[in-house]
Amino acid sequence: MTTKALILIFFTFILSSCSPRINISKVNQSSVDLKTINFEPKGIYPKPLVKFFVKKIKTPDKINISSGIELYKVSYFTADEGGKRILVSGLLAIPRNKKIKGIVAYLHGTNNNRLNAPSRPSQDEGLAISAIFAGGGYLCLIP
Repeated sequence: MTTKALILIFFTFILSSCSPRINISKVNQSSVDLKTINFEPKGIYPKPLVKFFVKKIKTPDKINISSGIELYKVSYFTADEGGKRILVSGLLAIPRNKKIKGIVAYLHGTNNNRLNAPSRPSQDEGLAISAIFAGGGYLCLIP
């Protein structure tokens, strides 16, 4: 399966799970609820830099890094608890070697400060999670 096919399947799964109002039968149709608004490049990190960064993170076990990573901010519409359409964003991390071992969805806690959102990768969450999973060969989405 190609990388593009995996990304399409992954986004279909994630975006359809973001809102209980989405009808799965609309996945292959033009649906505002599932429409991705924008892919914005957020950075390319070569394997040595990812290894260096992961080494600085204190983890109980050694983490094997097999790839550099590419980060993209993904903006899309979903519905809030009242059913109102809202624009939200997430972070997509792709292994640079394109040998995807699997797919990881990291579901972070609620964040009241947009400056700390994973789609604005910082060393605290977005970049750290991306380095660990995408650096290990997994396609990682942080919605």
